[in-house]
Amino acid sequence: MGHTFKYAIRTLLKAPGFIAVAIVTMAIGIAANSAIFSVVNGVLLRPLPFPDEARVVRVWMTSHEGRGNHSAGEFTDFKRENRSLQSLAGFRGDAAAVALPSGEPTQLQLQHVTAEFFDVLGTSPALGRPFSGADRASGDRRVVLSDTAWKELFARDAGAVGKTVRINGEASTVVAVMPPAFGWPEGAQLWLLSKEAVPPSPLDVKDPLTNRDAHYFEAIARLKPGVTIQAAQQDLHTVALTLQGEHAATDAGRDIELVPIRVDLTGDVRGALLLIQGAVALVLLIACANVSSLLIARATGRRRELAIRAALGASRGDLIRQLLAESLVLGIVGGAAGLLLASQLVVWLVRMLPSAVPRAHAIALDITVTIVTLLASLVTAILFGMLPAWQASRSDPTTAMKETGERGSSSRARGRAALVIAEIALTLVLLVGAGLLANSFLRLTRVDPGFRSEHATIAELNVPQTRYPKGSDETRLYQRLIRDLQERTEFQAVGIGFPQPFRGSNASASFYIEGRDSSRHNQPHANLGMASGGYFAAMGIPLIAGRTFDDRDIPEGAPPVAIVSTALARKYWPGENPVGKRLRFENNDK
Repeated sequence: MGHTFKYAIRTLLKAPGFIAVAIVTMAIGIAANSAIFSVVNGVLLRPLPFPDEARVVRVWMTSHEGRGNHSAGEFTDFKRENRSLQSLAGFRGDAAAVALPSGEPTQLQLQHVTAEFFDVLGTSPALGRPFSGADRASGDRRVVLSDTAWKELFARDAGAVGKTVRINGEASTVVAVMPPAFGWPEGAQLWLLSKEAVPPSPLDVKDPLTNRDAHYFEAIARLKPGVTIQAAQQDLHTVALTLQGEHAATDAGRDIELVPIRVDLTGDVRGALLLIQGAVALVLLIACANVSSLLIARATGRRRELAIRAALGASRGDLIRQLLAESLVLGIVGGAAGLLLASQLVVWLVRMLPSAVPRAHAIALDITVTIVTLLASLVTAILFGMLPAWQASRSDPTTAMKETGERGSSSRARGRAALVIAEIALTLVLLVGAGLLANSFLRLTRVDPGFRSEHATIAELNVPQTRYPKGSDETRLYQRLIRDLQERTEFQAVGIGFPQPFRGSNASASFYIEGRDSSRHNQPHANLGMASGGYFAAMGIPLIAGRTFDDRDIPEGAPPVAIVSTALARKYWPGENPVGKRLRFENNDK
């Protein structure tokens, strides 16, 4: 075999143009496959940093509105009444100003979590220890840092555990640092232990520990050993039915859905990634067909050479082995070149991927991708080399040495025609798919988002509760900020709003419409946002009817007012003008 490969290399070096075209063709196909497979591997295949991840599930509250967040009362009841969950934790995302006691604050992504959070996930800290029930009972603020926050705040000082950081102005003790691979939920940089059994509410609600109307936080659980997800689902469904009977006004139609953590993380992108992987696999097949056509054309020109070798005693197997050796050399070199190109493509892909793609930090050209790429190179080399080798080995030596070049070319026409047909078919599939995707993309670019992003600037502000303990203090701060910004000539309009567009909502709630039956099964429900009067002008959001918020709505004791979206108005006031209608939230007398 060593002699065969040496001869294959010498033969190929005699045709540098052919080698260049074949290697570039293979490299492009293999690079595209390697780059996309690195994304598929990082997002879909690589193990999650959770021990025994099959037992970790997302816990969603469901209703006629679909999946949603949890309220404090419902979460507490499910936690107490279930028989299938080893531990259940709640969490809520937020942005926070974080700093060392003597340093300037920096903004980091915070998760308010309950004491069971790290028990559910099971990931051991790189330094320190996870939260415990005793931490919450002590009443002290405790925080766990991500590797990113550890680097940002302490420059990876091993003595960070036990030190104090200020989070929105309040002192918190660092109890642990998580390993670099851990960053869940996606983008979390530190985890702050909630003072209560549920995460703190972003809304001012009555009875925050038992409220069943404000749904503002998410949940995750670990199943007990030996309990299947189907059994746990049935158990929690039974609990939900009981709660529907006990709390008909708030829990009617509400249930629980358990989703494996991997499915929950990748469900939105799995289909798209596999579709793209299939598309680039077709690109590789087209590359194989192109190289195979080149090899057939080259074998046609070598018919006399192969015939002479056969006349001198080379068997059909010897000829096939020799031609396949040349294909394998091309495949190996093309695979190596493809890996070099893929290493740059992966860097570009990671930068270009939308933020919605989970686990983007795990995308890399690692050993798994390298091995798969090399195997793909060998397989494709056999694929594109088999047909030319088979056809060349079938020639009769005597006939081959007598026939003209035209007849030799004609005898290979059927093989090349079959490859051309295959290439055209694969290319048409890709073109149709690309056309459909391009059409979908153009349609998305024409969708009106409901606001004008041109010239809009967004800045995030975290207000320390220790410095502004009362809601009225915080309100005065925002009023002064808006007034000062409005005086600047570079701003046409200024407003404050939460959440930002396309960032999702941290809270939702059911409400009652005055004059309608409030006990019906399909109680109205909506995502909640907060805004000042100038927010709509600043975001370029047009008012269809009514007015925006103004100074009449600010004084304490002023009647509360709300602005509803067009979608909500069409759903709950079809054919009516919602302006002037009255609604009331649960546990709110106004």
